[in-house]
Amino acid sequence: FFISVLIGMSAALKNSREKILHSVIESANKASSLESWGMPVEATAEYMRCNRQLTIATTEKESFADSEKEFLLRIASLMEMRANALQIQKSSKSTVTVSL
Repeated sequence: FFISVLIGMSAALKNSREKILHSVIESANKASSLESWGMPVEATAEYMRCNRQLTIATTEKESFADSEKEFLLRIASLMEMRANALQIQKSSKSTVTVSL
């Protein structure tokens, strides 16, 4: 869902903002693809990359309006939460107890 919202936003943005959002969209799509292929470590890294890109983009003063920054920070939080969920899922799968 949030990827389609970013795509919609990117159509209306200027050049530098388009580059930022295009990069984030590529990372988000890559993360989703890696996750669907059962590669949680790589997907986690991509989700965190999206989080960093969005966080950095919102610190630039002239790039986005305040309402856009707030929205992008919410998406960054979602990316971080997804990365954390994958880490928890991976660690719970790797903790296997065998009793004899």
